[in-house]
Amino acid sequence: MYPHMFLSRVSRRGLELLLITLILATSYLPGIGAVEFHGDESMTIFSSESYEPFIHGDIHSHVWEEHFWTLTQPPLSRYVIGVGRTLGGYDATELNTAWNFFRDEARNIREGNMPSPGLLWWSRLPMAVLAIVSGIAVFYLVSAVVGPLGGWVAVLLFAVSPYLHTTLRQALTESPLLACTLLALLSTLAAVPRWSVWVAERRGTWPWGIAWLGLAGALAGLAAAAKLNGLALIGAMMILVAVAVVTEPGTVAYTRRWAGAALGAGVLGAAGIGAFVGLNPFLYVDTLGRVQRMFDHRLTQMADQFESTQYRIPDMTARLNILPGRIFDKNGSLSFYGSGWVSGALTVVGVIVLVTLAWRWLCGRRAPVAAASLLALGGAMALPALSTILDWDRYYLFPVVFSLVCIGIAVGSTARWVAGRRLPLERAEIGKA
Repeated sequence: MYPHMFLSRVSRRGLELLLITLILATSYLPGIGAVEFHGDESMTIFSSESYEPFIHGDIHSHVWEEHFWTLTQPPLSRYVIGVGRTLGGYDATELNTAWNFFRDEARNIREGNMPSPGLLWWSRLPMAVLAIVSGIAVFYLVSAVVGPLGGWVAVLLFAVSPYLHTTLRQALTESPLLACTLLALLSTLAAVPRWSVWVAERRGTWPWGIAWLGLAGALAGLAAAAKLNGLALIGAMMILVAVAVVTEPGTVAYTRRWAGAALGAGVLGAAGIGAFVGLNPFLYVDTLGRVQRMFDHRLTQMADQFESTQYRIPDMTARLNILPGRIFDKNGSLSFYGSGWVSGALTVVGVIVLVTLAWRWLCGRRAPVAAASLLALGGAMALPALSTILDWDRYYLFPVVFSLVCIGIAVGSTARWVAGRRLPLERAEIGKA
């Protein structure tokens, strides 16, 4: 590539990134304080008292003892809130107390359970910033499958979604979880082909493959450190790496392939578990036992919530009646008469495109690794949400984001088909990157 062509490409991509960032910032940064308040925000802000002991290395603090707050969710979101409120000048002595859902709002306010407007704004600010990061990642993931048109469709849907404006700006776990998940998916576009090509074809350098695998695993570990269901991402990524190595075209012996698959998956898994445990001093002792108790605690919580709320999904019939309306209509990005049907149809088309390309990738043919990554890893995060027993809006985050990604893929692939152009990134080309 000639120097002037390289500089032109860099300038175009830089301008593209700047424009995407400006659109998302204009959408997500204004009106942070006006976002609908949820009592869970009070609890997450209160429990961000763990931020100060963590950054000061006080692993023996009482905050890491076994109690409700250490069992209910991992602490990454509390650290994110801690960074935000610290930037705003709020330390642990100025936190609200925890919201009591058995009392009305007026009494909670009187008892100091409502965070002050300033504390709430600064706690939400980093969530809005992470929402912008998520939107950027969505653009590049979709673009890697069907080109920039599909990426622009997806990022614009992301920018105008009322559901995402609320869910990703509240001081809760959802925004860090989504950002880390999407960044982990994006990192697989470099990690998977670099490692599989080096193992199967002896091309490239193994240190770069190891470095990318470590980064991908660490990002997946951060997702798990935001919310326990992020652990599914680590497992799915390990499987993806192993499958990529075993199916990569090449003439090397299968003993090398299986060894490379085990090593690659092991590096990624070790980095993921290392990040998950390293960010949570509660897990430094009796790690497996405490992780098991965290899962048990969460399942007990959900069972109790199921019994005490009217927003429940009791059986499969109710699930089939409720979920499509929540994902494609109520929480969808499109908003016009019949938009739910349009969103659903385009999502199905996008899934078909992903399945087709992922199969071509799996069979060693020319196809983007991004399709396999989105289908396998996005599905690993979206499918569990479809089995929820609670009809709570923020539980639909991953299905909603997966839907808008599929809509972008459907539009982009249709446009390329009409124009007679092939889909962009080919497997062999990525491996050479």
